[in-house]
Amino acid sequence: MESGIFIINKPINLTSMDVIRKIKRRFNIKKVGHAGTLDPMADGVIPILVGEATKFVPILHDQYKEYEFTVEFGKKTDSYDQAGEIIETNEYMPSKKDLLSAIPKFTGEILQVPPKFSACKVGGKRAYDLARDNIDFELQAKKRHIYALSLEKYDAPFVTFRAKCSSGTYIRSLAVDIAEYVNSICYVTKLTRVKYWKFDIADSKHISIDFQKIKNKTKGINIDSESSMNIDSKSLNSINDISENDLIKLESIKWDNMINITADQYDYLKHGRSVVINSNNGVFIGLYNGKVMGIFDITEGILSVKRMLKCG
Repeated sequence: MESGIFIINKPINLTSMDVIRKIKRRFNIKKVGHAGTLDPMADGVIPILVGEATKFVPILHDQYKEYEFTVEFGKKTDSYDQAGEIIETNEYMPSKKDLLSAIPKFTGEILQVPPKFSACKVGGKRAYDLARDNIDFELQAKKRHIYALSLEKYDAPFVTFRAKCSSGTYIRSLAVDIAEYVNSICYVTKLTRVKYWKFDIADSKHISIDFQKIKNKTKGINIDSESSMNIDSKSLNSINDISENDLIKLESIKWDNMINITADQYDYLKHGRSVVINSNNGVFIGLYNGKVMGIFDITEGILSVKRMLKCG
């Protein structure tokens, strides 16, 4: 099987690793990775890289993402989403005007503290494991960038937003912070990653799900049909319906920084040697004879290999 990227629309109640395991079994391949964890209770776009393309995980991981998320005001859960236990309630519902006025405060560079129920590591342990064991700990605030934030629907107590953000942004924390800014509380009831860099949800491949199992695992949450999850049943695919024809080759992607490698340069680079080049500093995707051959660094006129793909 050639290397490349599958653009999968992950259903809720599957982890990102569940999707990887399905792809591994479907194509009987070992080298599979994903570029950016999606919460089990979230759905949407997740790029699955196979073969030599797994070397591009760091490149994709740093790209922006776009999300649509719906929150319910007046309640707050320990996990900031519908999977958690309600820990606080109140009757205050912010007006649409108040929420619109809050948006500029959460656009641009922000500081946010990840949810305690998250994959962040604390002393070598996952935060969600510590939280489940009721161990007290603190997470440090991180700088993140919100490129765009909009209010899509106001239907009190539910409000839907759309956000375009940098890698590492926790939408659950963003939602709770917005609520706090307008003197309220909320939790995320639905979270969908609608775009991952240049990969749109409209172009992704759905994989089928066992709704009865989901109903059993989600303790009564009403998600026992495709319609309740806003999924068109006609678009659902068994993992076996996904084929190599759905694989996006690295050469078909319009990378932001690309550089053409000459035959002489390639001869040096494939042996791990650097070459002198007249170019700006940066990280580049290298092309040789129309094929992506790796990830390269240019610093002060020196071109060197970061990750070289195996050819043939």
